Amino acid sequence: TALAATMPLSVTVAPEIENAAWLVRTYAPRGVRFNAGHSFAPFEKVEAAVGWGVRHVDHLFCAMSDRARLRQTQTYPMRGGLMEATLYFDELTTEVIADGKHLTPELLRLAYKVKGPDRLALVSDCSRALDMPDGPYLVGPLDGGEPFLKADGVGILPSGNALASSVAGMDQCVRTFHRLTGVPLEVAVRMASLTPARIAGF
Repeated sequence: TALAATMPLSVTVAPEIENAAWLVRTYAPRGVRFNAGHSFAPFEKVEAAVGWGVRHVDHLFCAMSDRARLRQTQTYPMRGGLMEATLYFDELTTEVIADGKHLTPELLRLAYKVKGPDRLALVSDCSRALDMPDGPYLVGPLDGGEPFLKADGVGILPSGNALASSVAGMDQCVRTFHRLTGVPLEVAVRMASLTPARIAGF
């Protein structure tokens, strides 16, 4: 459709993978917006990615490198990762999964304090288990997606040892962020509407 042809294209890339620099440097000048996410990059690799043109980071504090994870492969000196770089670089916008299950109130407040309402968006990261009863579901296609369980108001891996997705809609995320952080409701609404629209290029 005409609308789809005019919509900005966003791509999430792990900065540490082979050819990530080529991908961003080649397509960012053509209008593609690049996010860093699902990444175990050290701080300096994220800094390089900012130079390539990466401007957003997916779901802060989730599925990303940090000092503790990187320390498992290098005892000293301790290094920062994607989490620390996200908080450090003003050029980077980011988002939080505000379902009340992924992040504690103090992490939500920290993200808001450092990034502010114009550089921090609320996202649901919701799966098809929204408004459905507890039980097994799939992330991705029904004919080959990854299984997960809806339980205790969140999606978890079948093993029960990690989160798999949110099962909360955006309206719940707005209310939850407002309740857990004390941020005014109208600001939380902006973080779920105008802020992500600007980040996406609208």
